[in-house]
Amino acid sequence: DDVPALVGEWTGGAGADVAFEVSGAAGGVDTAVDVLGVRGRLCLVAIHPRPREVNLHRFFWRELTLVGARLYDRSDFERAVALVADGTIPAGRLISKVVPLTEAPAAFEALEGGGDVMKILVDCTTGTEEASA
Repeated sequence: DDVPALVGEWTGGAGADVAFEVSGAAGGVDTAVDVLGVRGRLCLVAIHPRPREVNLHRFFWRELTLVGARLYDRSDFERAVALVADGTIPAGRLISKVVPLTEAPAAFEALEGGGDVMKILVDCTTGTEEASA
């Protein structure tokens, strides 16, 4: 889907007030910046493996703010769990696939490449038989 177009439709063309970049991929940064409206705030949550290019013209033109988020307290986790539990956040729709630990390198490559992958969970309880043998 064209996420910026969908956000524009949902907001009547105003754009989002806040975007959270949680993917760690270049495409995630671009999309997060593109959906923000005037004086929007980008909250960078993901740990990026290397520096990213950012559309500074859009930051200037829309007077955007970039905020890093690295630390959380217990109440943050409790609120997040409650939002997922009550269905406010449709977490299942955000997970593209679950892979065994042995496929983790390929998962990171897929995330870096963008495309149709949003979030890949790595199951550390399966796919480790070869590593422990």
